[in-house]
Amino acid sequence: LEGPRDADDLSDKVVASCPGKGTLVRIGSARIQEAASLAAAAFVESPAYSFAFGHLEVEPRLRALSQMFVANLTILRKRPTSNLFGVVADGPGPLGSRPLVAFFMVVPLGGEIGIVEMLEHGLVSLAWRIGVPGVTRLLEMAKFSDVLLDDAAAGSAVAQAVSARLLAG
Repeated sequence: LEGPRDADDLSDKVVASCPGKGTLVRIGSARIQEAASLAAAAFVESPAYSFAFGHLEVEPRLRALSQMFVANLTILRKRPTSNLFGVVADGPGPLGSRPLVAFFMVVPLGGEIGIVEMLEHGLVSLAWRIGVPGVTRLLEMAKFSDVLLDDAAAGSAVAQAVSARLLAG
C-alpha cells in the first residue's frame, strides 16, 4: 500500500477481494463524488454537522455536505501520506461500474486541512450555499475537532470520549 501514486489517477486500485462480500480498493479520483455522497448521507444528522448546517433543510444540507466532502477528499487524496479506501459491491461488470458501498480514510495525525486549502477547494462557493454564519460555525467546529484530535493523540481520555461521541452522532 505504500509507494508513490498519481493524485489524478482516475481508476481504483484493488487491495483485496472477498467473493460475496466485495472488493477493497484504494479509491481513484473518479470515485471522489461517490465517496462524498456516502459521507454526506452518513453525517447529515450528526451533532457536529447539524451544528454547522442545521439551519438548512435535509436536501440542501446533503448537497452542502457533499460539496464540502468532495473538497476535503480531493485535498486528502492528493497527499502522499493519506489514503482513501472503499469497498465496491460484488456483481457483474467492470470494477468501475459497480457501486461503492463503504469507504474510509487513513490520515496521519497532523494531516488536518488548513484554511488556505479550504479556500483553494471551494470554501467560498460553499459560503453561497450555507451562508456566512454556516461557514463560521463550520470553521469553529473544525478548530474544535483539531484541538480534540490533538488532545486525544496525547492520551486525554476526555478528548477521546468527546471525539468518539461527536463522530458517532
